[in-house]
Amino acid sequence: ETGDPVYYDKSIVGAVIAFDSQWIDYVNTGNKSVLDLLKKDSDAYKKTLAYKKVGKIKETFKLLEIGEIRQGSSGYYVWVHEEIQITENGTTSNKKYNWIYCLEPIDGKMKIVNYLKF
Repeated sequence: ETGDPVYYDKSIVGAVIAFDSQWIDYVNTGNKSVLDLLKKDSDAYKKTLAYKKVGKIKETFKLLEIGEIRQGSSGYYVWVHEEIQITENGTTSNKKYNWIYCLEPIDGKMKIVNYLKF
């Protein structure tokens, strides 16, 4: 509005890191504070609430790599690689995921609106 450039990179990276951290809390304990990082009623919000393994597995983050950040017409896209250790029914395995997080600035904060595997 003022004509000055606005840089969202720190807010975007911060939102992804916070989401990943609070996701682990959500899965392990059922703490729903992760929902505060999501746009209400978005695909990300609905997917998070629909996740069936909350409280049934234990997850531990092993690696987070944030790659490219791109601006689209309605928000920002972040390519991310994650490695998570999952313990379920006494068996531990390591999973690797590649995600694209979709974010939008809402009320002065960066919110996740969707996440997609690639």
